[in-house]
Amino acid sequence: VFAGPPHAAGQPQYANHGTATGVSLHLVEQGSEAVMPAAGHHASLAVASGAATYQGRSYFYRHNGSPLQHGSFKSAATVVVTYD
Repeated sequence: VFAGPPHAAGQPQYANHGTATGVSLHLVEQGSEAVMPAAGHHASLAVASGAATYQGRSYFYRHNGSPLQHGSFKSAATVVVTYD
């Protein structure tokens, strides 16, 4: 499970805790480009030789209608792994 504080209620992007405005973190699955929303994204992986790899991409996401202001960018996603 990937999850974190959202940019705004009901939006899939992860919040920026830095000083820049108008941008947030956008996570997607590599290949399918499926959005990994901040509200929680579940993925199942096959384990081979004792390891599993999850391919994802991150982007800066500009929010339409929000003014851009330069500054720092800090965001976080928590990854919880459960296995049997």
